Amino acid sequence: MAHDPLVNPDFHSYTMVFAHYCDGTSFSSYRPLPVQTSTGEDMWFRGQACLAAILEELQILQHVDKATEFIVSGGSAGGLAVYYHLDSIAETVTAMSPTARVSGFPDAGYFADLPSMTGEYAYRGYYQDADSSCWNTTASYGTNDACMRANIAGNTTWKCLMAEYLTDYIETPMFVMNAAFDVYQMQNILDVGCVPRNCSAVQIAAIEKYRLQYISSSIGHLVARAPKVGHGAYIDSCLVHEQNVDYCSGGNAHAYNCVGWLTTKIGGVSPQQAYSAWYFANSGKGGRAAITIDTASTVEPASGSNPTCPWRF
Repeated sequence: MAHDPLVNPDFHSYTMVFAHYCDGTSFSSYRPLPVQTSTGEDMWFRGQACLAAILEELQILQHVDKATEFIVSGGSAGGLAVYYHLDSIAETVTAMSPTARVSGFPDAGYFADLPSMTGEYAYRGYYQDADSSCWNTTASYGTNDACMRANIAGNTTWKCLMAEYLTDYIETPMFVMNAAFDVYQMQNILDVGCVPRNCSAVQIAAIEKYRLQYISSSIGHLVARAPKVGHGAYIDSCLVHEQNVDYCSGGNAHAYNCVGWLTTKIGGVSPQQAYSAWYFANSGKGGRAAITIDTASTVEPASGSNPTCPWRF
């Protein structure tokens, strides 16, 4: 999203639109009536309507019908929105501009369905509880339609709230950027309860195991799908969450990481270089896969970690 050509050499001159998803559900929710909080306030969940209005506004104000390229990106929950809506956005945009090339670039939105330190798959339950109590996403088909249709018979539509399962159904080419040692996932999915310099040997071993599970199980969905669709990926072994430098503008203390886009390297290649190489090598609507996965196997800076990672924790 940077306008500085030194930071963003290939896309700084593009028309850029930043969309706040407003409903806390990555544009996926729809409830006709508000949910009332314990303090009597009304909370509205109308993310699908927000997204539809944004696309309509882009047509009116930004002339999307003349677009030749349309990149859908986002970070963290915004990255998850790319998984939810990329195919439907592509359908809407190409209906307006049939020759437009639409692609996705989710950053740190691949929240894995993996067990915690205690062996429980607790994180999927957070999605299920939020969906049933507030979001109404699956009941209103607010995520990828193909995934929903494939899972409705087995009553497993909750999978369509999680990126790794959605990847099996996404038809629009996308480039996934994520850390195998994603700091948010270490604390909220693995629930490791420490940062590396204060972790015990058991906790460090659990973090290492998570990285291997993340690559073989979660990213396995992406790799298996990539040759058919032309997906790409940049999966580093840094303890970060979000790596596009401009997500951290404004001093957001919860962004976790404000560098990496230009400085992190896998085999001498930065995220910026890897994404641009994938994007411009795939000039059509399809494209070839380009998967880059870091082989660094530890989060401890002193022993076998990726030396280009920013060690902020």
